Amino acid sequence: MTSNIRYELSKTLAEYFIYHLQVELTKPAKVTDYMTIEGPSFMDYTKKMIHDLEKEFPDRKRASPRFNFFKHWWEKSFRLSANIDVPYEETTFKTQNQIFYFKILDIKNHNEEARINFRRGMESIMKIFRQRGRNVSFEIIFSSEVRMLPILEKIIYIERLPFFKSKDLLYEQNIFIQRTAYQIIDEELKASYKRTDDILKAILPEQIIEELKKTGKVKPVLHDSVSILFCDLTGFTKISSELSPENLLIELDQ
Repeated sequence: MTSNIRYELSKTLAEYFIYHLQVELTKPAKVTDYMTIEGPSFMDYTKKMIHDLEKEFPDRKRASPRFNFFKHWWEKSFRLSANIDVPYEETTFKTQNQIFYFKILDIKNHNEEARINFRRGMESIMKIFRQRGRNVSFEIIFSSEVRMLPILEKIIYIERLPFFKSKDLLYEQNIFIQRTAYQIIDEELKASYKRTDDILKAILPEQIIEELKKTGKVKPVLHDSVSILFCDLTGFTKISSELSPENLLIELDQ
C-alpha cells in the first residue's frame, strides 16, 4: 500500500515538475545561456532532467498540470519573504531543480544510498556557492522548504491522493533535508571556529585567547619589569632577496 502511494505521489510531483522544467526551457537566453558547474549548459542539463523523469514515469499523464507550482512558490511565497525583486520568468532554478529532482526519486525509491549521495551533492553545491561569494544559510534553506510544503499539500489535495499518508511522506523528507542542511552548516561553522582558534594560538598566549573568548576583550596588565629587544639580522637584505615571502617567514619563525 505504502509503495503504491509513494509511486503515485512521486509520479504526480514529476508531472508538475516537468511542466516547470519545460517553462525553464522557454525563458530568455539572457538567463538560460550559461554553463552549469557539472559541465553541460543549463538548457542541456534541464532537457536531460526531463528525459530522465519521463523514463522513470512512462505512465505519467500528458495533460498540463493545474498550475505552475514553482512559479507559485517563487512569486507568492519565497521571493516576497526573501525580499528578492526578480520575477519567475527572469531567473532559473538550477539548484532548486536539483533538490526537487532528488525529492521525487527519494519518494519513489526511498533509497539510503541516494540520500547519502544527496548529502554529498548538497555539500559540494554549498561549497561552490561560498567560493563564488553567494550566501547559502540554513535560514534560506529552511524558509525555502517550509514555504514549499503547503504548495505540495495543495497538489495532493487537487489530485485526490491519499492526503495524510502522502503528507507524512513529504514531512519525513522535509525533516531529512533540513537536518542535512543543518549538519553541513554546523560542520562548516565548527571547522571555521577551529581555523580561527589555530590562528589565535599561533600568535597569542593561551590565557589571552581564553579571555578574548569569554569577554571579547583583554584587560590591561601592569608589568613591573619589561625588556624590549631591538636587533638587526646580519645579511637580512640579501637573504630576503633570495627567498620567497613564504620561506622568508619560515626562516624568521625559526
